[in-house]
Amino acid sequence: LVAARVCSDHFERVVIVEPEAWLTSSQGKLREAWKQQETRSRVIQYDQNQSTQVLNYFALSKLFPAFDKECDASDLRVLPAEVKTTFGGYLPLAPFQEYGGTLPKTVYGSRRGIETLLRRLVLGEGLYSNIKQMTGVVTGMIPDRSNPFSISKVSVRSTEGPVELIDTDFVVDCTGPSQLGLKWLKTAGYGSCAPGDGSLTLDTLRIQYDQKMKVVTLRFKVPPSLGDRLPIPDGFRNIATIYNCLSDWSLDSQNIYAQRVDGDFVQVLCCNWDGPKPPQTLDGAIAFALSMRLNRPLPDWFLKFLDMLHEVEDSMTFSYVRVRECQYPSALVSSGNP
Repeated sequence: LVAARVCSDHFERVVIVEPEAWLTSSQGKLREAWKQQETRSRVIQYDQNQSTQVLNYFALSKLFPAFDKECDASDLRVLPAEVKTTFGGYLPLAPFQEYGGTLPKTVYGSRRGIETLLRRLVLGEGLYSNIKQMTGVVTGMIPDRSNPFSISKVSVRSTEGPVELIDTDFVVDCTGPSQLGLKWLKTAGYGSCAPGDGSLTLDTLRIQYDQKMKVVTLRFKVPPSLGDRLPIPDGFRNIATIYNCLSDWSLDSQNIYAQRVDGDFVQVLCCNWDGPKPPQTLDGAIAFALSMRLNRPLPDWFLKFLDMLHEVEDSMTFSYVRVRECQYPSALVSSGNP
């Protein structure tokens, strides 16, 4: 969606090919995204805890002049980027002085909320009439016969079945961990070489990285009657980040995060590297927190906060992700999460 917005300033026509048909309906553009009846089947982090960097917010606020206003309408918080992340239990100093006493802003919210907001801004407000979204699946790329270094068409299989060829001057691969762009290039004849010519194949030009990371996000609906009583130092109503703790890597490989997101939901994330599957229950998350080996213990108020979530445990849902091993080609630029 962001790539389409950027391209809209440079191309007469921009086409987003999206496999999930429900995203073209009103459900895909809801202001109250937490009320969606559907979920993304191809985006593993749709209901996971996430954060947005300051640079991303800066870009979004420039690309969309009404970004802050629309964030407020969707209960997404635009606040200073004070992420309250401790390392081994210690909170490092934030650079307040360097920024004149107030940290740069960023946007806080769920992946579901921010993505839905962007779709509404890009497709639902009528501001970018040269951007269209179609439901279908890209099946391949077709080289330009007169210029083998250029892609001239993309083939798309629509929901009705027939394959449509779309003329193109520029292609952005946003398929994420499936890395379908590499497969399309290979099918189109790119990435191979003649034996003995000193060239490397596309398969050879790869950097491999396996984070061995497992992540579980628990999500709770917190009504005002509970939110007002939670022992959060800055209160519940006007904050986003509640508490984050990254382990000292020399002692442990477990991390825990908690934040308030749009719709008065609280997300508690437990993750580890090269360890067992994180817990999928609230009691398991509390035991996980207590088992972390830290230089300084977790604060008592945070443990009490976790315990008080038992009052809304019946509202809890969870999302589990095993971050896949990633292979990055060294000569290909794509967009999206690896």
